[in-house]
Amino acid sequence: MKKRILIVDDSPFVFAQLSDDFAKNYDFVTAESGEDAVEILEDPVRGDVCFSNQFDLIITDLMMPRMSGFDLADYVRKRNRANKFTPVIL
Repeated sequence: MKKRILIVDDSPFVFAQLSDDFAKNYDFVTAESGEDAVEILEDPVRGDVCFSNQFDLIITDLMMPRMSGFDLADYVRKRNRANKFTPVIL
């Protein structure tokens, strides 16, 4: 089974680059904002996500409108049981 990565960024260029880099070896889910990421983390069935909402790694942009990467990392650590110990790369 492939490891799962959540990629959170508001830049289509970053999505394209990371998707190309990870597509062969990992399953990944993308979110365009911190708010979208929270929805994914809270809801095990959203869009094309048809399995658990647990991830092996979360990669997030630091500077995003409304909810920053710091805010998202804080949410994961303090309020998201499924991913509390998941590494978050900012």
